[in-house]
Amino acid sequence: YTIEEVEAEIEAERAILWPGERSAVVGQVWNFPRCKALHYWLAGGDMDELLTQMRPEIEAFAKAAGCNDIIMAGRKGWVRTMRQHGYREIWTALRKEL
Repeated sequence: YTIEEVEAEIEAERAILWPGERSAVVGQVWNFPRCKALHYWLAGGDMDELLTQMRPEIEAFAKAAGCNDIIMAGRKGWVRTMRQHGYREIWTALRKEL
């Protein structure tokens, strides 16, 4: 996604922006047949703010929205960091450019 594409997703209400003072997170609510999940796929900024201030707020939003799960996408470094907050790795993604 380009920044313009992310902005368009937020403006069209297909994505949600959580702005912090020094950080930001973008996510979407996904509806599956047997589960509703908050998927956040863009996060950046101050790690302490993301983990100690924004993460609890986003988790509370997900619960209030009726989500059963939170799903994150990101680099491997997030696995180690988020394990400390009750998250677990559930899949591996692979990519090949053609």
